[in-house]
Amino acid sequence: MHASDAETASHGKAISVTHRPHNREREMTSRTDVVVIGAGSAGLATSALLMRAGIDHVVLERGQIGQSWRSQRWDSFTLNTPNWCNGLAGMDFYPEAPGAFVDCGALVSYFENFVAKFDLPIQSHTNVSKVGRHGDDMYAVRTQADEILARAVVLASGGMNRARLPRLSDSLPKYLVVLSAGGTYRNPEALPAGAVVVVGSGQSGCQIVEDLLDAGRRVYLSTSRVARVPRVYRGRDILAWWQDMGLLRTRLDELKDPSLQFAAQPQVSGTRGGHTLSLQSLAMALR
Repeated sequence: MHASDAETASHGKAISVTHRPHNREREMTSRTDVVVIGAGSAGLATSALLMRAGIDHVVLERGQIGQSWRSQRWDSFTLNTPNWCNGLAGMDFYPEAPGAFVDCGALVSYFENFVAKFDLPIQSHTNVSKVGRHGDDMYAVRTQADEILARAVVLASGGMNRARLPRLSDSLPKYLVVLSAGGTYRNPEALPAGAVVVVGSGQSGCQIVEDLLDAGRRVYLSTSRVARVPRVYRGRDILAWWQDMGLLRTRLDELKDPSLQFAAQPQVSGTRGGHTLSLQSLAMALR
């Protein structure tokens, strides 16, 4: 995190970054080398590596371990990546079934076992409201209970835990129910009777369309620019080919086109044991 950052995000909430002098320390202030914000996969992996290096740190989580996976996914959600490529540093991910695709419950259980195995310093139910510079070489991290001074801050809160609804949704008739994939959609039974419009044909949109179709709902899919890939090619999962090609190890500064970092993940699904998705196959199911 750079001192020039004017604004960042902590678990879906905007937090301001300001400069603060040393002489304004609060009464409840602790110190550590690193503060990690977020106890999801990125935050837990970072913590394990810091622990391995003997660096003092704390992980702040607004809810429970893996909170977004607990509260912001639909009931039938399944990971779209096979087990063999989901493991964090030092612990395999369900190695007894490397080619399987798990649900949120199994993922959260893995996170909890990972924390227990390495005795990671997780501070749950701690919401970060502000991060600011403290002098020339420290950061002040403000929570609802206290303030923590640290030499470095790692933002691992993710970038997909806030619904991004277009302003047009505010002008829709009140009898229309507007839900987001990342937080408010749960299952077809929770929706009112009638047809459903799904906006966006990325991985989440396509999983939800199939969920609705399986329940016998009439669905209209508003598509977006998303590529597609086969789930399996020549007997191997597409992720295995990408790993051999080095795509999964590509660094941000190695991208020939920086805009690729914002490209949508291609259409592919981990539901039903993993299968290929396409607009054509969905259109056939919609008939």
